[in-house]
Amino acid sequence: MKTKFDIEIIDRYLEGQLNAEDVILFEEKLKSDPEFAQDVEIHKMAINAIYVHSRDELKQKLKDIHDNRVNRSLTVKFPYRIAASIAVIFLISSVVFYITMNRTPNYSKLFDESFVPYQDMISQQSRGENNDDKLLINEAMKYYNQKKFDKAVLLFDKIVKSKQSNDAVIYYYGISCLGSKENNIAIELLSRLSENHESMFYEQSKWYLALGYLYRKDKENTVKTLCDIIQNKTFNNEKANDLLKEIE
Repeated sequence: MKTKFDIEIIDRYLEGQLNAEDVILFEEKLKSDPEFAQDVEIHKMAINAIYVHSRDELKQKLKDIHDNRVNRSLTVKFPYRIAASIAVIFLISSVVFYITMNRTPNYSKLFDESFVPYQDMISQQSRGENNDDKLLINEAMKYYNQKKFDKAVLLFDKIVKSKQSNDAVIYYYGISCLGSKENNIAIELLSRLSENHESMFYEQSKWYLALGYLYRKDKENTVKTLCDIIQNKTFNNEKANDLLKEIE
């Protein structure tokens, strides 16, 4: 085994490429030479950050630092371990910055975590009424409450086409469309309510509209709608603030 424990040997040791005899010699060096042990630990830290930067590039940087250590009496004012520590800290900081700046939100996951169907406000009101429209609404809400949104959507669509719909029907129809991933229809319905200040679901519809934009990966409109909710402190404004932090 070479007496010079250069960067290549450290790398081979960490990758398990040394034979048994060399491993024994290497580990004896670790125990007897604290400075060398620290060099190895620094190299381990650097290897953990390689997943962003190319391995060869990083190894060359560490090799350069190692070479500078050999000639430090002429060219270097800092001990090797200090220079290497600075290099690793800079590298890890760069990795964190890269990840932060290039992080793409998982829109589908955020939607699933944020989507909670609004409580049923209309089934109780229709109880005891026997006309066909009320019965159809109750049937649609039954599926809604069971989170069988596909079936609820079919019934709500039938109600709307019969021209017997109102804001409540439109609202729960829109949320059902979100639940069944019929996103474009959901946005169309909820936008209608969010623009009507007279609607009893004016504030609530903005939250679900934001979720519709979120699922569509429309960051601009998602942020705009969430900011409106936060600024006006309307329905789910705290959740809107938390969600905004996740996507910005």
